[in-house]
Amino acid sequence: MSFKRLFLWFVALTAFVFAVPFVVGTVFVPKVQRVEPVEAFYQVEDRLDAITLGASHGRAVYYPAMGLVGHSLNEDLGGIWTADLKLRAALSRVEGLDYVFMPVSPALLDHDHRITTPENWLIESSWLQNTPMPADDANMSFVERARIFFHTHFSVMPFVRVNQMTKDAISQLVRRAMGDVDDAIAAQGCGVLRNPLSHPHEFGQRNGYPRHPMAAHCLDNSGQLNAWDHGERAKSALEQVPGIREFNLSLLRKMIAETEAAGAEFVMFVAPMTETYFNDPVLNALWEEERPRIEALAEETGVAFYDFHDLFWGEYREDNQVYTDGNHLTLEGARQFSEAFAEALGLER
Repeated sequence: MSFKRLFLWFVALTAFVFAVPFVVGTVFVPKVQRVEPVEAFYQVEDRLDAITLGASHGRAVYYPAMGLVGHSLNEDLGGIWTADLKLRAALSRVEGLDYVFMPVSPALLDHDHRITTPENWLIESSWLQNTPMPADDANMSFVERARIFFHTHFSVMPFVRVNQMTKDAISQLVRRAMGDVDDAIAAQGCGVLRNPLSHPHEFGQRNGYPRHPMAAHCLDNSGQLNAWDHGERAKSALEQVPGIREFNLSLLRKMIAETEAAGAEFVMFVAPMTETYFNDPVLNALWEEERPRIEALAEETGVAFYDFHDLFWGEYREDNQVYTDGNHLTLEGARQFSEAFAEALGLER
């Protein structure tokens, strides 16, 4: 076989290897998971009352329980820089927005997506995929627009979806072969199998929401693992990026001003989390340093700041229905939290 023909075969094989997961992840997986395109939320200007930004704790906001129509723009481990970008994109597309909800949690001020790691590009693609395209008159640079366009149109996430689905399928086959599928809740809760997702309209969130509660005996271990991961990321940021807290606080101050200029109310909140996660020595020490700064910012700018971190403490040890892992809520947990949140805000439901 000639070198030219060998080269053409190599090119064709490479294209096939990349094309299959892209097509499956872009076309078929969203249909299976009932993914609603993010742009659908921004085709009618008066459709939204509220948006939620930030990291995964933003999923605690369940709009129907608050009497609001909203859209969650949060992503796992999303940083304040990402939230600011999404805020400007959303504000340029929506008129008459009432609320912008921003979850603040331990280590948020210590998080920086710009840290150079092998997974950085993949993480940014994950964060920015759930972002509306900004309007022509949006307060945004060409580079920022280009990043949003690239990560929403040419995202590597289809490959991630297919990879995760493959892992899930293999995991289920192994468990069935071992006859270890009797305790379905424990299997779901302890992370062996992924939780199925709810309908996107339930949270106004593009990818739905994990509904099933974690088995109570799994919560402590899950909280410890999550806290360790988040604490390590925070320590890495503090070491590599001097002044990261001041940078993030300045971005929050800027986001508050942008929200108020658009006629909306900016609200910061701490979502419920387990005692094990919140009381982790490293994470709690970080929060003891961060909380006074957030409270001072709230007082300086006049924005509301609500702390619900211990809302469910002591209520889930025997029969957990509110946590899907060590620091995230189930559908029922989010409903209960959002009712309490709405009452604190004085909303009529």
